Amino acid sequence: MADSPIRRRDHGEDAIYFDAAKNRFVGAISLGFGPDGKRIRRKVTGRTKTEVRDKLKTAHAELDRGLHTSATYTVQHAVDDWLDLAAQVPVALAADLGAAAVFGQPGADASAVSSARRILTSSAAK
Repeated sequence: MADSPIRRRDHGEDAIYFDAAKNRFVGAISLGFGPDGKRIRRKVTGRTKTEVRDKLKTAHAELDRGLHTSATYTVQHAVDDWLDLAAQVPVALAADLGAAAVFGQPGADASAVSSARRILTSSAAK
């Protein structure tokens, strides 16, 4: 009987383990260390090891592109990010891009951007 050697994962590779309490496999990516010295890890779960491997590949692809998706990312966060980005763009360009997307008017002025901000923040407060 030929025993094939079990390949140990290399240093820096992701960890995949079974969590009996959740009855799921868990995959963890190490993202380095935080300012407090604790290790920063991103975890994904799945019913099978293959599912977890696929999710880890997706997470690595997102990290390589510079994206950081989160399960707690809400529409309010997206609106805030969009408004912050619109504040960095020149007013005329922001009026064409931002207000046109909200109001559907291609020639909107800068007051439309402030109106969009007011409408979106008031609806988010409800």
